[in-house]
Amino acid sequence: MSTAESQSALWTKGAADWANVQEGMVSPLYQTVLARLQPKEGDQLLDIGCGAGMFCQMAAAQGALVSGIDATEALIKIARRRTRHGDFRVGDMEELPFDEAGFGFVTAFNSVQFAESPLNALRQIRRELKPDGVLAIAIWGGPQQAEAAVCLKALAALVPPAPANAPGPFTLSGSEVLESLVAQSGFESFRKDEVDCLWSYPDLKTLAQGLLASGPGAAAKADVGLAKARKALAAAAEPYKTAAGGYEFHNRFRYVLSRPRRRTATRD
Repeated sequence: MSTAESQSALWTKGAADWANVQEGMVSPLYQTVLARLQPKEGDQLLDIGCGAGMFCQMAAAQGALVSGIDATEALIKIARRRTRHGDFRVGDMEELPFDEAGFGFVTAFNSVQFAESPLNALRQIRRELKPDGVLAIAIWGGPQQAEAAVCLKALAALVPPAPANAPGPFTLSGSEVLESLVAQSGFESFRKDEVDCLWSYPDLKTLAQGLLASGPGAAAKADVGLAKARKALAAAAEPYKTAAGGYEFHNRFRYVLSRPRRRTATRD
């Protein structure tokens, strides 16, 4: 089973909960990156791992002509409903089905680290960008900068250990790991920054809806059942419970903006 197939299987059942509860938790990141890119009316933008299409919806509202690809058909269906004139396709980020050099902007929010080969995924993305286009990749800042990591860790403990080289949320979060990968794939970075996102849930039920809609959450729920998965989340989240009975997690994400490296002319 390919990475795209395995990810699709995990995300399908929780697609609605992801769209309604969890996807908006990173809206400050979406807003910041969109403000940096500033697409104009008619600019072509492709979002890799677009999920339920919230970022594409935001970009379309500014006039961009948006496309998106995701491994999960259930999420793509939601993206199509949200942005009727978008071009949303089910597929693999390592085999992009779009025309070469057609996009002025390509974005990837917490997706590239789940590719079987992130380097190959970035090389595929480079083919899609115009020579003067801009790539924006956003990832977790790291486990130490993510309070919600305690919940991810609790969910991971419910399933068999993943292979040592298996992709995960923090695969590219080490110091300069993403920047090195970007350079290897033919890009030049020109800006990087961090964005704080508060994940706030009014109660345990909503927290479970959001986090169990994710890939790690779906895997845990499939292995041990909803009740045990919710119990593990409740225990992990207890230190982050508010006086009002909700839960708050402060998480930091970082993004890198890059352009395709210009090829230097050679003389015979």
